[in-house]
Amino acid sequence: MDAMMSKWRWLILVAVGLVVGLALWGRARREGWTSLLQGDPQRGGKVFFDRGCASCHAISGTGGKTAPDLSRAPEGHLSFTQLVGVMWNHAPSMWDKMRESGAAFPALTERDLEDVFAYLYVLRYMDRAGDPGKGGQLLRAKGCVQCHAVQGEGGTVGPDLSRLSAPGDPISWAQRIWNHAAAMEKVAQQKGVSWPEFEEGEMGDLLAYLRGVSAGPAEGPDLLPANPDAGRDLFSSKGCVQCHAVRGQGGTAAPDLGRIEGFPRTFISMVGLLWNHAPRMSKAMRERGVEWPLFSEREMADLVAYLSSVRYFDEPGRVAEGQKVFSEKRCDLCHAFNGEKREGPDLGRLRGRFSSARMAYTMWAHGPQMLQKMKARNIAWSLFKGREMADLIAYLNAAEGR
Repeated sequence: MDAMMSKWRWLILVAVGLVVGLALWGRARREGWTSLLQGDPQRGGKVFFDRGCASCHAISGTGGKTAPDLSRAPEGHLSFTQLVGVMWNHAPSMWDKMRESGAAFPALTERDLEDVFAYLYVLRYMDRAGDPGKGGQLLRAKGCVQCHAVQGEGGTVGPDLSRLSAPGDPISWAQRIWNHAAAMEKVAQQKGVSWPEFEEGEMGDLLAYLRGVSAGPAEGPDLLPANPDAGRDLFSSKGCVQCHAVRGQGGTAAPDLGRIEGFPRTFISMVGLLWNHAPRMSKAMRERGVEWPLFSEREMADLVAYLSSVRYFDEPGRVAEGQKVFSEKRCDLCHAFNGEKREGPDLGRLRGRFSSARMAYTMWAHGPQMLQKMKARNIAWSLFKGREMADLIAYLNAAEGR
């Protein structure tokens, strides 16, 4: 039991340490940096463990087997509100399994759930451990050794990679790759070398290999504290906004980074994307007369924090669409807004106080009773997809006298 507890605590610390700004959470708070997330993922991880969630759900293969591994499913980016929607959708089957197994139903506050969802979001940015053996093979297969040497063997155009300090985290690696990409592309063209592209997971293998062979001073594993507000300013001042938009605000020559479906799930995958697209970005910038911008490590951390936080917070919900959701999900059968007596509480009294965390708390604290009453009236449990939960919240906060 002690071994299991120690492993879980280790997983919690690793998860928190891998997200930008959270490795030095306390220091960031003291110095006034803006938090990347709504909620405290470190506390959320403790709540997840202490309240018994791990008895059913695993994290990276460790924990219960009767429910999904929450570090791996579902695929793709989900915002806070979308995560709440997924939990809402699966709540009835979760409650059934808890009753069948005799598991205690833990009491969770609104803050508990806000922190747990922050923790679950952090987990989805964890990178799998790279394979240094595969990384060494990739270094040769991708042609890196035509310009770079490793421990004295290889090309001499670029520096010997084993003599450089090993990047302590993916953000430092991203900063190095970005700053040197334009110059490397120019040399590759002069030598007639095709620009190599990396598939999912390969950049992590390469980074693991370079860490292993580096004879330079090792960088610490902690990620830099990051400020997404500063990252937003950098997105503009460095010229990214000339080609890229974020949720409709910015250029249209390149993908909208707030909406692109294929945006990487993990930090190291983001490094791979930057590398793969470097020649196309360089060409587009030359055509537009835009100079290739350089970033310090802190600036790269701030930029990544901004792009990551965009995905955690939803676009504003649409009131009109939320009204449709309220009707189509049959919420109006039990709830009113204008003092009219129905089986459920008058939601008008809570106008302006609805949030993702409040919806999660409502589902957890009152969901079993809601489900029982819905079954008695032959009403199906509501399922949410896409932006429906965000739209519903917008409608509930706007609805008055409807």
